[in-house]
Order: sequence, then C-alpha cells, then structure tokens
Amino acid sequence: MKRDLKVIIMLVAVITSLAFAGIAVSASGLYIDNNCLKVSTGGYTFIKETNIGVVTSIRIDVATADVRFIKADKYGFEIRYQEAGAGFNYSLKNGVLVIEQRNEFKISLLSLLLNRDYVYVYLPENAMLEAADIINCSGTISIERLSCAKLFIKQASGCVDISNLKADDATVKSTSGKVTVIDGAAKYFDFFLTSGSLVADGLDSKGLRAELISGKVDLKGSFTGNTTLYCTTGTVRLCINGAEKDYNRNISVLVGSILVNNKKVGAGNVHYKADNMLDIKTITGNVEIIYQK
Repeated sequence: MKRDLKVIIMLVAVITSLAFAGIAVSASGLYIDNNCLKVSTGGYTFIKETNIGVVTSIRIDVATADVRFIKADKYGFEIRYQEAGAGFNYSLKNGVLVIEQRNEFKISLLSLLLNRDYVYVYLPENAMLEAADIINCSGTISIERLSCAKLFIKQASGCVDISNLKADDATVKSTSGKVTVIDGAAKYFDFFLTSGSLVADGLDSKGLRAELISGKVDLKGSFTGNTTLYCTTGTVRLCINGAEKDYNRNISVLVGSILVNNKKVGAGNVHYKADNMLDIKTITGNVEIIYQK
C-alpha cells in the first residue's frame, strides 16, 4: 500500500513538472501543452485552458452542462463532460470564444440525472464583452460580475442565477425554471418564462419587459422609463425605489386583486404626468406595487 502511494506521488510530481515546463505528454489520455490541460479519467474528460488572450465575445451552446462565469486573473475556460455522452468543440478566433456540445445523439442517463457536465469561463475583473450568448437545454447558468454590451440567455429548464451584472441589453428566456437576478443594471431587461419564477433584487433598469405565462414575478429596485409586466396566471410583486407620483400606471386584472402600498385599488389608468410608466397585465392573478419613497 505504501509502495503504491509512493508511485502515485512520483507520477503526480512528474506530471506537474512537465506542466510547468510546457512539455506535451500523450499517455493515459493526458495532454499538457501551452497552458492547455486535457485529462481523461474515470469516465470523464477534463479540458482546461488559461491565458488564451483577450476575449471580446462568447457563445456557449450546450445540452445538459452547467455554465458558470467566474472572475479570475486571466481569460480562460474549463470543460468537464462524460465520455459516454456527447463531446465538446471549442474555438477562439478574432476574440470570439465558441464552446459547443457536439450534435450527437449521445446524452448519457447519468448526465440527465446528475448534470455532472460543466463549462466554466474565466474572465478578468476589467473584462468588457461585446456579447455573451448562452444556450442551455437543462442545467444551471451562473453569471457573476459580468460586464457586457449584450447578454442573451435561452434555457429549456433549470436555474439562471445572475449577480452584479452591467449590460446595455439583457435577455433571459426560460421554458421552465427559476431566474434570479441580484444587483443587475441594464438599459433594457427582457425576461420571458413559460412557467416558474422570476425574482430580482437590486435591479437598476432604464426599461424592462417581463412576461410569465404561469408562476411568480417579484422585482425590487430602481425602475425608470417603461416597465411592462405580463403574467397570465400567478402573482406579480413590484417594489420600487421611488415615489408613487413619479410613475404613471396602467393595471389590467381580469380576476384577482390589486394592492398599492397595501391598499386595494381598482384596475385602470392612473396618470401623474410622470416620465415613468408601469404597464401591468394579468388574467387571473394578484398584483402588488410598493413604493418606497
């Protein structure tokens, strides 16, 4: 047992020294060269690249992998996927990083149940992307401290977690799942959920549109310009860092209740000759608006 342990330690030491030396090794599925590490072990393939140069745009199109954006010292990415499932292709050309899952009918049962595949993207603190497009069939999308001109997320089912976002335009489309935004600023937000929930706290919006077929919308923050909320059935709660007279409003509810600062009001238009507009529609649901000034 001790002898086996010594052999393992020696192998790790050799591999580590080769990695630092930038030497390529092709044995047991291991490849190390120019900051690129690829390991195949235990039914998984690991790919990691660091210091890949400046990235200006990102496009990720995956089936069942989790996707996460992480702040780091340099641009890079890391991929892990099950060898029994579909593999990944990746490229970097003219500053555009593309990571795609291969178009193969090879999605393993373990991947669907445990969702063990992942794609991590590493970005420096001062990174400013022109665009970030993420398409995900099933999994979790987590974005931390991202600055970009245009963010687009499309997901079939799962969770979308966004924190400390700065964008010109941010679009999130989810068929079924939960979307959470903490401290997000954008000139325009566009949310669409077939079913599930949209929860946001600390929003700074110059314009916002949210449409939910069934579920819950709960938004808190600063809303200027036009804010449009559609909820076919469910609940809509809007907590605004502003005074009531700073917002014209148009509320339409077929069956349900409307509360403004904990007081029941009727549907219809209320105009204060303000610069900001609230347009809220629900067929069967409850609407609550809270002004915090």
